[in-house]
Amino acid sequence: MEKLGIISPANSIIGEKSVEQFNKGIKKLQECGFEIIIGNNVYSNTLGYCGTIDEKLEDIYEVCEKCKYVICSTGGINANVLLEKLDFSKIKDNIFIGNSNPVLLFNAFYEINKQISYIGPNVKSLGKDDDLFSVNCLKNKIMNGSKEVETEKENVIVKFGNASGISIGGNIQSLRRIIGLKCFPKVKKYILYLEADPTETNVTEYESIISQFKQADIIKNAQGIIIGSSNYDKNYYLKLFRDFNGPIIICENLGHNIHNNVMPIGKNIKINGNKISEE
Repeated sequence: MEKLGIISPANSIIGEKSVEQFNKGIKKLQECGFEIIIGNNVYSNTLGYCGTIDEKLEDIYEVCEKCKYVICSTGGINANVLLEKLDFSKIKDNIFIGNSNPVLLFNAFYEINKQISYIGPNVKSLGKDDDLFSVNCLKNKIMNGSKEVETEKENVIVKFGNASGISIGGNIQSLRRIIGLKCFPKVKKYILYLEADPTETNVTEYESIISQFKQADIIKNAQGIIIGSSNYDKNYYLKLFRDFNGPIIICENLGHNIHNNVMPIGKNIKINGNKISEE
């Protein structure tokens, strides 16, 4: 039985509804055959909105000692505060899975440790409905070693082409918090994930953040772009990225409030038309 540790690097599991969804997510994971190890501070509300930095780090270190694979309980907004004190050497042999804000940590893990993580479901999102797509993707990755990037429907081609490179990126509201820092990935050939929560990011903010990415040459230096689920169609992205020459596709299983597949951070991937594959 594969052990799977759970931590709360951003928000904690607080409130009756969140606890209910979290417990349903745990049940799904257990039914898939995972042995669950929950950090002592996953539910911490010490600060009135989440746990302290020391509580979060205590969980990370303790859970990482017990489990190779570590999944985030939920998303949030402030995982970057852990970068102030995190001892990267203590987590270099672990593989992290999660979505939204904690993905900024995954990018830092790759830059500092060259370790692989995965954008995927978090435990709370697994418990939001009865669908098994996300948990099956997780099972296929961890237990079966699958290299397939699964989707519920075909990816949409915005700009056709082929490209390969190290996968970086993720939630743009979170990634902007580490732009310019020593922990932001410095890769010559990379495929860039760009996704945003459409319920929290209006078009003005979205375009402002993308403009910041352009000004920092993060867009220009990518070999290809994979856009997450959003409220915009391919014609919108054709205009937004009109100066980008590489392939661009939209993946509806990357993002917020959807069924997440499992996509690597820090691993070589390939875009071939509308297909994504690990190399």
